[in-house]
Amino acid sequence: EFGTYRGGGYVYEFRGRLSDMKTNLSALHQLDWIDEKTRAVFIQLTLYNPSVQLLTAVTLLAEFLPSGGIYTTARFEPINFYTFTSILQLVCTIFYIFFIIYFIVIEIRLVLELRLKYFRQFWSLIQLGIIGCSLGSIGVYFWRFQETN
Repeated sequence: EFGTYRGGGYVYEFRGRLSDMKTNLSALHQLDWIDEKTRAVFIQLTLYNPSVQLLTAVTLLAEFLPSGGIYTTARFEPINFYTFTSILQLVCTIFYIFFIIYFIVIEIRLVLELRLKYFRQFWSLIQLGIIGCSLGSIGVYFWRFQETN
């Protein structure tokens, strides 16, 4: 991106049949919807392929430079609805969850044994951070699983 744009400007949503959208685009062109004061045009759309259950969010950006040029960028963000694409991925996820549970048990034992001394040790805080991030990633995984089913 060339510039930073605040949330303002004009929005036009293309909906309906292709023939209607072509007519509306023609009308926008005739009304000089894009003029010399236009700094950027964003085109956002989503594409869905049901055969592979893949949703792709697409953002196309055309930035109009003060020099008269146009700087274009495209961003594609695919989202796969399949939870596991292979048995290996399922096995690795299960091992990951068991390792996290194992490390939680170890850290709980250390907290009970060392009490407040545990929290004064640098590596204990690192371990707690790793466990916290891991639990967060597992939570996001289950949230994504719930949202896509």
